[in-house]
Amino acid sequence: GYPSRLPELAYPPGADVRRVWPHGQVKWKDRQAFISKVLAGEELGLVEVEEKFSEVYYGPVFLGWLDASGQESVFVADHPPRQRRRAAASEEG
Repeated sequence: GYPSRLPELAYPPGADVRRVWPHGQVKWKDRQAFISKVLAGEELGLVEVEEKFSEVYYGPVFLGWLDASGQESVFVADHPPRQRRRAAASEEG
C-alpha cells in the first residue's frame, strides 16, 4: 500500500526554502511573486543563479524561474535565462 506519510522533499544544495502563501505567492527579494494557488501551503526551493534570477524547484522538480529584472517579480515556467542563452548560442554556432 501507500506510505502513511510522504517523505520530506529534498532540494538542490544552497536552495532557499520558502512556503507558498494561501493566494499562491512567495516572498522573494523583498517582493511578492505569484507562483500558483495549486502550491499554496507547500514549500518551494529557490536557487539564485544571477542577481535578479532564481530557479524554482518543488523538491527535485524544476518548475521555472523568478525574474526580478522589472518593477515586479515574475514567475516564468520555462528554463532559466542562462540555460536559454546557452541553448540559443549552441543553435547559432
